Amino acid sequence: FQITKLELSTKITIDSGHNPRWTSQGTITGSVKFEPPPGQSASACGPLSELFAGVTCEFENLDLLEIGHVGDITFKFPPKTFSVADILELDLSGIVIKGTAPLQFSLLGDVTIQNLPGIPASLTFGGIDITAAPSKVPNITINRIGISINVAGGFDFDAEVDEIKDSTERGFGGSMRLSTDVLPPLTGLIKLTQARTPDDNRTVPTLALYLEDSDFDIALVLGFFLRSIGLGLGINQALRGLGGKAQDQPIQNRIKAFVDDPSGLPNPNTLSSWEANPPAKASQPPRWMIVAQTLITFGDDPTDVASPLAGSLLVALAQNLSLVAGLNLWLFTSPDETAPA
Repeated sequence: FQITKLELSTKITIDSGHNPRWTSQGTITGSVKFEPPPGQSASACGPLSELFAGVTCEFENLDLLEIGHVGDITFKFPPKTFSVADILELDLSGIVIKGTAPLQFSLLGDVTIQNLPGIPASLTFGGIDITAAPSKVPNITINRIGISINVAGGFDFDAEVDEIKDSTERGFGGSMRLSTDVLPPLTGLIKLTQARTPDDNRTVPTLALYLEDSDFDIALVLGFFLRSIGLGLGINQALRGLGGKAQDQPIQNRIKAFVDDPSGLPNPNTLSSWEANPPAKASQPPRWMIVAQTLITFGDDPTDVASPLAGSLLVALAQNLSLVAGLNLWLFTSPDETAPA
């Protein structure tokens, strides 16, 4: 049993009738590890030794007076894999009991559906939350999805997306990888959400897709080399600062906004650079944006070696045929360091 933080407090208040009232509060942070007493073997505990071997219980700011109602309790144990007919696989390393009402559990692990007859794909679900309200069917929330498709003939697709949930849109987005016999290996992102239109408050689907080949080494002029090239499409999605009301701003205002933004130009290979851009009303045509980005360096040293000069050229074309181009420059920076974190 280990305690890393203990807080105890007592407060006394006296009402108008000079009656004292005591209020106590205590929180504790620490962990409990299940192991045999010092000097004894785990085998002496019989079957319980295997069940509890390596299991730890962690808690943070647990209210001693409201145990089970306030503060999360985390049970961690050695990763275990459960398989059903080689189709359903559960990898579990712990359970979190949320200190909320109704009772909520979070699974520390993944559930994978695979090897379905005739389907060369697998689905992995992670970040699973289960809410159990009295007299109601448990509500299951999935925060992460992994997709893998492998087709005979050289087609491979992998993606891992996380839940996106904010005031403007809801859905999933994350990284992806595509490989075929015809195309070079491509990496990028995919984003699928629903956004609300500003005028009639209805939801419309949105999509952002960006693919990039970062294995280029093509000589240009004056010692410069093309190192990567990417192409993307946004449907009811736009790059940060280029959609919505920004499309109607004069070009000098948009340039000033990018200059004042410490993050610089948006990078289409990062989720944070794509924003929901729905039409004013759901009945109107969807908005779209086509983007392209290239990375050019002086010299063709390995991507982890600093280049005297590196530049990223971004071009974006919106549905109103407005064309925007921008350039990010780095001095003595390697191509790897120019990539998004």
